[in-house]
Amino acid sequence: MPNKPEIIMPTDKEDKAINADIEADPDAFEFTDDMVAQSTSLEASSLPESFKRAVLGRPISSNPKKPTNIRLPSNVIDFFKACSEDGKGWQTRLSSVLEDYVKTHKTR
Repeated sequence: MPNKPEIIMPTDKEDKAINADIEADPDAFEFTDDMVAQSTSLEASSLPESFKRAVLGRPISSNPKKPTNIRLPSNVIDFFKACSEDGKGWQTRLSSVLEDYVKTHKTR
């Protein structure tokens, strides 16, 4: 299990600077005890159900993905990563190719 990151507290000087910036910002405020006491949970709020679901995460997929480990040749990974400048999205592209393969080779 990974170690928890060390919490580094600001020095007194840094804390004063932070608080001065907060006080100078007209849009910043701290919650009062009364505000906290009056707050409600998201589930108990009067927000529409559709908004609550959107806040809590993605909709449930009818075909959810399963995590797996697979060993692939370097040239295959390099090919899919080269399809974008930063290499991002290569797993999605590979998944799309595999889905197309399944569709065209599926026996009923």
